[in-house]
Amino acid sequence: MENKEQSTLDNKSRRSVMAGAAAVAALGVFNPALAVEKEHEKHQANPDVKNLIDTAQQCEVTGDACLAHIFKTFTTGDTTLAKCGILVDDAIAACAAIAKLASNNSAHTKAMAAVCKSVCADCEVECRKHGKKHAICEDMANSCQATVKACEKVIG
Repeated sequence: MENKEQSTLDNKSRRSVMAGAAAVAALGVFNPALAVEKEHEKHQANPDVKNLIDTAQQCEVTGDACLAHIFKTFTTGDTTLAKCGILVDDAIAACAAIAKLASNNSAHTKAMAAVCKSVCADCEVECRKHGKKHAICEDMANSCQATVKACEKVIG
């Protein structure tokens, strides 16, 4: 009886060790922080791509703040920023796409950078019209301008 109990404990111990090893291995393979670090290392080799990713992501953040401001002005009945809102929303989408493609080292990065450049250039022009009255519009125009320049470097 003792050997059977010992054998059962050994099997349970082995299973516990195997389960623990599998969990540790899974953390190493699927840990998002490690994946981000690996992507960061990959793009360090190409500073223009890394800059484009960072710049596009910052443009997204600024765009979100700008869009929130635009919606707030709509609640007062002021629709003068309507065209700006559409272009800011386009810029947010384009920046999200280029950041994702560039992060993935996609073969479509240059093509999307050309689209993003065009979208952000249009947004910049419209935002500059409102920059003197709304500081966030000026911020968005500057962010789009930086994204356009980052796109140009990647396009070549």
